[in-house]
Amino acid sequence: MGDWIALTVIALLLISPLVWRVWKDRQEVRALSVRAEIQGIVDHCLHGQSMVSVWVTPGSLRRPGRIELSVPSGWEPLLADVWPAVLARVPGGYELVTMSPRGLRPEGRPKPEPLRRAA
Repeated sequence: MGDWIALTVIALLLISPLVWRVWKDRQEVRALSVRAEIQGIVDHCLHGQSMVSVWVTPGSLRRPGRIELSVPSGWEPLLADVWPAVLARVPGGYELVTMSPRGLRPEGRPKPEPLRRAA
């Protein structure tokens, strides 16, 4: 009986990392295919490649996958053009996030006064 328990423990120690790696690889392959599909939708909506970048992070057991759309400062209208088409194609188990550029001011905040030139 003790031999079977030892054999089972050793087998679990050897097999469980392999099973975890196979699962992780499948998650990454799925994330790459989602990225390709979303990038294709963005390119189609904007009639070619644009300044919109698409990043996809695979999900894990505790959190969903993440699709990030980002543009440089000043190109925010591009996101408004592609948002409805991308949102309609987000697969289950993923969340859609837009990343705002650093220079973007929240609505309602006053514009900073320009600096005066010294001498």
